[in-house]
Amino acid sequence: MKKIALVNHRYGLEVTGGSELECRLLAEKLKKYYEVEVLTTCAIDDGTWSNFYPEGVQNVDQIVVRRFSTSHDRIWENYEERLNNMLALESNYKFEDEVQWIMDQGPYTPALFEYIHRNYQNYDVIIFMTYLYYTSAICMLGIPNALFIPTAHDERAIHLPFYKRVFDEPNGFFFNAEEERKFVERQFPNVKNKPSTTGVFGLDLVQEETLPDIREKFGLQMPYIIYAGRITPAKGCDEIISNFLTYKQRNKNDLKLVLIGKKDMDLPNTEDILFLGFVSDEEKLALMRDARLFVIGSHFESLSIVVLEALSVKTPVLVTAKCEVLKGHVLRSKAGFYYNDYNDFENAINKTYQDNAEYLTMGERGRNYVEDNYSWNKILESMRRIIDNVGFCKKELSDKKEELLDVSIINRKVLPAFQKNNIAIVLATDNNYAAILSVALQSIIENSAESNNYDILILSDRITENNKKMLEYMLTERENFSLRFIEVSHILDKYSFKFNNAQLSRATFMRLLIPKVFCEYSRILYLDCDLVVLEDTAELYRAELDNNIVGAVRDPHIIEVWRFRDEIKKHIMEDVKLDTPSDYFNAGVMLVDVTKWREIYTSEQLLEIAISKKWMWEDQDVLNYTLRNKVKYLDASWNVFWVLCPRVQQIMETNVAYFAALNTPKIIHFAAGSMPIKRLGERYSYYYWKYARNTPFYELLIEIMNKKEVQMPKVVEVKGNVLIRKMRGVCRNIGEFGFVYTARLFKIYLKSIFVTNTHNRHTYIQSQAIELQKKGNL
Repeated sequence: MKKIALVNHRYGLEVTGGSELECRLLAEKLKKYYEVEVLTTCAIDDGTWSNFYPEGVQNVDQIVVRRFSTSHDRIWENYEERLNNMLALESNYKFEDEVQWIMDQGPYTPALFEYIHRNYQNYDVIIFMTYLYYTSAICMLGIPNALFIPTAHDERAIHLPFYKRVFDEPNGFFFNAEEERKFVERQFPNVKNKPSTTGVFGLDLVQEETLPDIREKFGLQMPYIIYAGRITPAKGCDEIISNFLTYKQRNKNDLKLVLIGKKDMDLPNTEDILFLGFVSDEEKLALMRDARLFVIGSHFESLSIVVLEALSVKTPVLVTAKCEVLKGHVLRSKAGFYYNDYNDFENAINKTYQDNAEYLTMGERGRNYVEDNYSWNKILESMRRIIDNVGFCKKELSDKKEELLDVSIINRKVLPAFQKNNIAIVLATDNNYAAILSVALQSIIENSAESNNYDILILSDRITENNKKMLEYMLTERENFSLRFIEVSHILDKYSFKFNNAQLSRATFMRLLIPKVFCEYSRILYLDCDLVVLEDTAELYRAELDNNIVGAVRDPHIIEVWRFRDEIKKHIMEDVKLDTPSDYFNAGVMLVDVTKWREIYTSEQLLEIAISKKWMWEDQDVLNYTLRNKVKYLDASWNVFWVLCPRVQQIMETNVAYFAALNTPKIIHFAAGSMPIKRLGERYSYYYWKYARNTPFYELLIEIMNKKEVQMPKVVEVKGNVLIRKMRGVCRNIGEFGFVYTARLFKIYLKSIFVTNTHNRHTYIQSQAIELQKKGNL
């Protein structure tokens, strides 16, 4: 069975009109003959293109739908002005301006572009829909097995020079109506040389007498005409309403105008116009059947599904003559009227206001027109003749590239890269964090030993080929390093994750896949991407776990704040089920015994726990919950991070182990918003830029920093109210370290008041506290 893909800018059961409905019906009909997928965006609103649906692979009514997120909302600024300037072909006109206009109009989905261009050879045919948008105008270029449903009409945008290139690309065309085909062939003469057929949309005809009588439900006892669709001036609804109100002034009868669909304009306050909102498909057809006329004033239509639906239930139509497609339906079917002005509008209504032989004949003609021209059997037969005759040369991919692209790699065993001294290090990221990952990778490389072999494994959520190549470049000529990417996006696509921290992406949940992916490994070292390593990771990799499943560092933030915040203490003890909140570990650095972990949990079980509720600290909570009492607590220097709030940070530094680790870090973790590309002058930023300078992403990191609203760290004076809060924090240590030690620490803070320089004051406190710890063997 051949495999085909349909590409459209929106797709979903909630999107009920236009090419989106056409795409959904085509997918459902074509799956009888082909393996069908839909490639689309996460958007539902074509005014913004904001992401609505979750990214990834879904099953919608037994159709595989691959959704890709939009990178930015639709940009309306200077939309018409820019279009006018480009159409005028002024002296400052540039080809790039058209491309930028299309990208701004959107939906701008570079991930969709990349997927299509990397994977088109996996489909026999890719059918693109709607010429106007990025999803066709850019994504279709260069695709040798492309077919096109342009849904085109004579509007200003189609006269842009760029669209000539677009219409030159496909191997064949499917037109919605004869008028569309003639217009496209006039505009782009080369289209005549390509295979084409007219008729893409079909109807499953229903017998109008089988539809329910719902006039009473909606209070429609009087005769009425009806409009269905988006109620907006863009669809000519203002013109319809104006003409109808004039008609009511001149004709004293009971006729009503019924509007169904989404309301995007204000409606006049009159009992003669009834707005019903959204109705079911069956109710829509029943309302159409009982109407005297279906009326539509849109100037730009390439088919108009609602006109065909009205004709199918034997209701004549009244359309604007300004749309050639709508006018064509009337002329060919002889089942309606078209109007040029108000007089035409009024005459059409009056001719059909009362039952008469001609009116009934129109109804029969309309039904026959749809049956003869828009039955699915005829349409699918014509489309299949073109689909089955598309030929193209498929790309031959190298073995290496196949491994990078093959999403089923997860179903094959991932084996250790080296037979001896294999130091397995796992990191996880999506494409947005690839540059950040490079800094962590560089720090691992520069602190490695030639006597060890480093097996670097990247769990990838759609990292681009270009970014993979740049990361691979970092290991050129390093024979004791291996770098592999394991694509796991298709697994994550199956889950809908909940976040408390809006800065996190679903990549954070990838560490829950360790039991599944690395089943051939006895142990691995997991590292977050937002860190730098200052020592050889082999030392940590070989640490003893004492029969525990994971080695990790206690979270210095949690150790302190639970004492003051009842909701955190309650969460850790009741939700995470830790008897001692101070045993909560940070999951950014974990030494994992994979064999033992697999004995108690599968990755599927861990992911189900992760999505079961909205955890306070996402997957880190899940790890603490499932691994409690199975943790070997590592030296704090292997995962050193700090928080941005100076008051909380000062309290954290009263913990002896943490305070010592701050001065002798082995891994610096830039968590909690402390990344140097976000904040200038942060602690340890020297180390970050030291390694960043040696990565191929250095310029990109600088650019990212320049684009962000970079903040300077706040300097907090240790005096007044702040000093009181600091002393309160110190007093908490009495229960843990005893009165004598706490009193001496308290004395150090009092003396620091007389150190005038803030930097010197901080240095004084640190040095004195370290000496105090040494004396007390703490």
